Amino acid sequence: MALPAWRSFQRALYDPAAAQERVLRRILDGARHSAFVREHDLRDPADLRRVPVRTWEELSPWVDRVIQGEPRVLCDAPITRFEPTSGTSSARKLVPSTAPGRRELSRAVQAWMVDTFARDPRLLGGPSYWSISPTLPAGRTPGGVPIGFDTDAGTLGGLAERVVARTLVSVPRGLQGEDFWRATAIALLRARELRLISIWNPSFGLLLHDAVRRHWDEALRTLPARVASRIDPDRPWPALRLISTWGDAAAAAELPALKERFPGIPLQEKGLLATEGIVSVPFAGQRPLALTSHLLELLRDDGSVIPAWRAEPGEEGVVVLTTGHGLWRYRLGDRVRVTGRLHATPTVRFLGREGAVVDTRGEKLGEAFVTEVLARLGVRGFALLAPEDGGYVLYAVEPPDADALESALRDNPHYAWCVSLGQLRSARVERAHPDAAQRYVARLAAEGRRHGDVKPAHLSGRGGWRATLVG
Repeated sequence: MALPAWRSFQRALYDPAAAQERVLRRILDGARHSAFVREHDLRDPADLRRVPVRTWEELSPWVDRVIQGEPRVLCDAPITRFEPTSGTSSARKLVPSTAPGRRELSRAVQAWMVDTFARDPRLLGGPSYWSISPTLPAGRTPGGVPIGFDTDAGTLGGLAERVVARTLVSVPRGLQGEDFWRATAIALLRARELRLISIWNPSFGLLLHDAVRRHWDEALRTLPARVASRIDPDRPWPALRLISTWGDAAAAAELPALKERFPGIPLQEKGLLATEGIVSVPFAGQRPLALTSHLLELLRDDGSVIPAWRAEPGEEGVVVLTTGHGLWRYRLGDRVRVTGRLHATPTVRFLGREGAVVDTRGEKLGEAFVTEVLARLGVRGFALLAPEDGGYVLYAVEPPDADALESALRDNPHYAWCVSLGQLRSARVERAHPDAAQRYVARLAAEGRRHGDVKPAHLSGRGGWRATLVG
């Protein structure tokens, strides 16, 4: 199926309108007998316009019916599992997963993989390392449907899944902390012909590199002496061809350090993928919309909604998804900017989460603003600004001067006013532990987030990070 998915995606790039109409018809055909379609009287694609754009909280009454075991609520296909992810007003949300929905995801991922391997066939000549989501305690809904994740490789489907599974560098599941890093370092050093590293967060790549250095001697002792003696500490994987990772929003600050650790190795910036669906994929050196997977719309700042394929370069908006899983005009919350076009299809860049604003005392600090401040101050590596003890603390591996940080934050007039009134203390900085990025991911994973959903962030709306990031 992988090659047909690539061909279909390639054709869609030239005629995005037709591709998106086919997707919508497919989704409608797969939900003809659902309660949602009947309640909204959806008979043909044009009827979708009368379905309001909804947040997760607004869509949750239908999802709750599915969780309780009611069939054919949002779509006709059986719900095979619920995948947990974080919510804005709840600890987690349970996203329904169906076979048709997984095929939608596979269409985009397979097109990406075929394009990647076709551009460098030598990637297929050796093993690859894929950052695998952690195993979390399993559970079931009141309706008896399993709660948990599909495997990361399992999202590929077909030939692509078999290729990855056959060449995957295997690390035992369930390991945590230093046991995980030790096992990973040994497995990677034994993979002398490693060709591809696929990770979600660039900070994970830095931690991976550190772990290999930390366990270098022990790992070499597991190899035959003649093999160990030939390993160059500066180039442990001479056949490495590509590192695939996030590169947008807060992740962009980590890319220079990753390039320093892996000099000369091309970095492929991943597309925008969430538990709810896929928005864009790397393809032909750009990141076009995933036209063959879901129906994609863009909610503009003026409240209007347009087909995403109509968006012009420079436009920004919030992604709206309609999927085979049963999410109808769902306001994803991810904000993107159109950066150009690949043939007739917009390419996009992830800017950050919609509404990622912290407002404890009227300061209205936004994620995008904080990211710009840190870039202006030259902050590299992990950095997280969080409210603590009546002010803000920046936890950073390479912290800037506290006065410089405070001055830059005061460019936000709401923040400056709050500080001048004494509502907020001046910002402070604390040097974070070298493994702060790993600890950040581990804490969120322990709260039910999968690695792939932990998007890099420079701003947190909650405190209590010191014990995790500094201690």
